[in-house]
Amino acid sequence: MCQVNIGEPFGISTLIEPYVLTSTARSSNTSRVLRFDGNALRELFAEDQELELLLLRQVAKTAVERLHATRTQLAAAWA
Repeated sequence: MCQVNIGEPFGISTLIEPYVLTSTARSSNTSRVLRFDGNALRELFAEDQELELLLLRQVAKTAVERLHATRTQLAAAWA
Protein backbone atom coordinates (compact mmCIF):
# COMPACT_ATOMS: atom_id res chain seq x y z
CA MET A 1 0.00 0.00 0.00
CA CYS A 2 1.27 3.44 -0.93
CA GLN A 3 0.83 6.31 1.49
CA VAL A 4 -0.49 9.50 -0.08
CA ASN A 5 0.37 12.68 1.77
CA ILE A 6 -1.70 15.84 1.97
CA GLY A 7 -1.74 17.61 -1.38
CA GLU A 8 -0.36 14.68 -3.39
CA PRO A 9 -2.18 13.35 -6.43
CA PHE A 10 -3.39 9.77 -6.63
CA GLY A 11 -4.91 7.84 -9.48
CA ILE A 12 -2.21 9.31 -11.71
CA SER A 13 -2.15 6.27 -14.00
CA THR A 14 -5.34 7.56 -15.61
CA LEU A 15 -3.35 10.48 -17.06
CA ILE A 16 -0.75 8.25 -18.75
CA GLU A 17 -1.43 5.93 -21.68
CA PRO A 18 -3.19 3.49 -21.71
CA TYR A 19 -5.24 5.66 -19.27
CA VAL A 20 -6.15 2.85 -16.90
CA LEU A 21 -6.78 3.30 -13.18
CA THR A 22 -4.38 0.91 -11.45
CA SER A 23 -5.06 1.74 -7.81
CA THR A 24 -7.59 3.09 -5.37
CA ALA A 25 -7.27 5.10 -2.19
CA ARG A 26 -8.74 4.92 1.28
CA SER A 27 -8.54 7.68 3.85
CA SER A 28 -8.11 7.13 7.56
CA ASN A 29 -9.58 10.59 8.22
CA THR A 30 -12.25 12.82 6.79
CA SER A 31 -10.84 14.13 3.51
CA ARG A 32 -11.61 16.42 0.64
CA VAL A 33 -10.58 15.35 -2.83
CA LEU A 34 -10.91 16.71 -6.33
CA ARG A 35 -12.20 14.23 -8.86
CA PHE A 36 -11.71 14.83 -12.56
CA ASP A 37 -13.23 13.13 -15.57
CA GLY A 38 -10.18 11.75 -17.37
CA ASN A 39 -11.58 12.15 -20.87
CA ALA A 40 -12.66 15.74 -20.20
CA LEU A 41 -9.28 16.55 -18.69
CA ARG A 42 -7.43 15.17 -21.71
CA GLU A 43 -9.71 17.27 -23.97
CA LEU A 44 -8.80 20.32 -21.90
CA PHE A 45 -5.12 19.43 -22.30
CA ALA A 46 -5.58 19.54 -26.08
CA GLU A 47 -6.79 23.13 -25.69
CA ASP A 48 -4.36 24.26 -22.98
CA GLN A 49 -0.93 22.70 -23.34
CA GLU A 50 0.53 24.86 -20.56
CA LEU A 51 -1.96 23.34 -18.12
CA GLU A 52 -1.08 19.87 -19.41
CA LEU A 53 2.63 20.52 -18.90
CA LEU A 54 2.17 21.85 -15.37
CA LEU A 55 -0.06 18.99 -14.27
CA LEU A 56 2.00 16.24 -15.90
CA ARG A 57 5.19 17.62 -14.37
CA GLN A 58 3.59 17.20 -10.93
CA VAL A 59 2.42 13.70 -11.87
CA ALA A 60 5.94 12.78 -13.02
CA LYS A 61 7.45 14.19 -9.81
CA THR A 62 5.03 12.15 -7.74
CA ALA A 63 5.74 8.98 -9.73
CA VAL A 64 9.52 9.40 -9.32
CA GLU A 65 9.17 10.00 -5.57
CA ARG A 66 7.06 6.85 -5.22
CA LEU A 67 9.54 4.79 -7.24
CA HIS A 68 12.34 6.03 -4.99
CA ALA A 69 10.35 5.08 -1.89
CA THR A 70 9.70 1.63 -3.36
CA ARG A 71 13.40 1.14 -4.11
CA THR A 72 14.24 2.13 -0.55
CA GLN A 73 11.74 -0.35 0.86
CA LEU A 74 13.04 -3.14 -1.38
CA ALA A 75 16.65 -2.41 -0.39
CA ALA A 76 15.67 -2.56 3.29
CA ALA A 77 13.83 -5.84 2.76
CA TRP A 78 16.86 -7.41 1.05
CA ALA A 79 19.32 -6.18 3.73
